[in-house]
Amino acid sequence: ELLLRAQAEEDPQRRGRILDAAPTQTPQWHLLRADAYFAQKDFASAAEHYLQVSESKALYARLEQCYRELEDYKTAYFYACKQRETPGLSEF
Repeated sequence: ELLLRAQAEEDPQRRGRILDAAPTQTPQWHLLRADAYFAQKDFASAAEHYLQVSESKALYARLEQCYRELEDYKTAYFYACKQRETPGLSEF
């Protein structure tokens, strides 16, 4: 129920507080938590949570953005290349 409430919440800070109250941390939880951190421009925390989600092109794009904002251009480039190398992956 908390995941559904968090998914519907538009305010990233409130979404984060709802997620932090959840008893388990599933891949969906990590994705929502990462999106909340990303919206708050906490790119280091967002990247940590994105790395807990299964691989997808959309995930690589978000990781590229996080690392670019953190000025870790080598890792950003790595995820940019992974987006091009893995054409069969889904968007999420």
